[in-house]
Amino acid sequence: MPDLRPIELLDAEQLTPRLSELRLRSAALGRETKVRVLAPSAATSADAAGLPVLFLLHGGGSDSDHSNWTECGSVEALTDGLPLLVVMPDGGNGGWYSDWLRPNSAEGTQRWEQYHIGELLPFVVSHFGSRTDRAGTAVAGLSMGGFGAVHYATRHPDLFGFTAAFSGAVDIRHPGIGRVVRVSPEIMGGRRGDIFGDHVADEAVWRAANPVDLAANLATVEVELRTGNGERGGLHGDEPEGDTQELGVSQATANLHRRLDDLGIAHVYDDYGPGAHTWPYWKAALAASLERIVGVARERRAIPAWVEHLAYEPRFSVWGHDVVLDREELAPIVLTIGPDGCALRGDLACRGRITTPAGEVLEVEVSNVHVRSFPHLGV
Repeated sequence: MPDLRPIELLDAEQLTPRLSELRLRSAALGRETKVRVLAPSAATSADAAGLPVLFLLHGGGSDSDHSNWTECGSVEALTDGLPLLVVMPDGGNGGWYSDWLRPNSAEGTQRWEQYHIGELLPFVVSHFGSRTDRAGTAVAGLSMGGFGAVHYATRHPDLFGFTAAFSGAVDIRHPGIGRVVRVSPEIMGGRRGDIFGDHVADEAVWRAANPVDLAANLATVEVELRTGNGERGGLHGDEPEGDTQELGVSQATANLHRRLDDLGIAHVYDDYGPGAHTWPYWKAALAASLERIVGVARERRAIPAWVEHLAYEPRFSVWGHDVVLDREELAPIVLTIGPDGCALRGDLACRGRITTPAGEVLEVEVSNVHVRSFPHLGV
């Protein structure tokens, strides 16, 4: 991820004693954007200092934006009295919390991961003085935002100690969800396929972003998956003919659940049965996850002594290590970090350079060993 200019704070409006709305200018997006922030008391730097942070992501659709969780999701009431800073950014009506393969649309540049991870997260820390450790940084979301939450945690497990998806579209290679992803750019002034390209020709692009494919990276993250199945008879109301959206995300969530089970990664899987793709269920899901979000923050876990990270890009940074490969193709690459040093292995033989947190530069040969031969990281 390239270095970006710091976010420019243009304006701040106090909406309630706890809730503020910030107007920012993002270099990654090339335009203004908004974010809402909830603090335990008044949303000021002094009150937020030292607090853990929950990045709470909205879903997709023409009426989806940074205000949804406060206007529809009762997040202010649900977090009342909790020692938690809640940050609710805009993610675009159909941005899919990703840097698009073809990022320029009529609405502007679509580099949502660069904005959220490279710009907004550091801004929140510097502006509010909030926690910087993994245990003190959580990310959760609903539907498209559920994908975004787990997507960010799989790609940046060094930044997030907790992730939760509520009715999450957490498998973008699920046929129904893949179709939605493909057409989503059209509601943001783009063209079909702008986000991840073609399902076949650009398969590696889809895999590089898909939580199911990157699930092994969640081994050090607390994960909660909550979903209904779209059938009638739920506790919080129904759609008249059942809910096909909830059915689709429940299948995607089940796919991720099975993958985590196969990998031996402990997680919460709450398939609560009948239920719709509606706000009453997402409010209940957030309420169910908040206790663990705060609990993980209290634990202040140490950085693991040994870790493996699966990526596809020829350049990436994780766990303080910067990796640069002498290839441009997207293909599975595994970075192993342990007490005895670090190493790379991948599907394509090449040379690589690893810069360690101490600034040491290591020139390495990437062995041509198929990642699929390692069951715990198989793709």
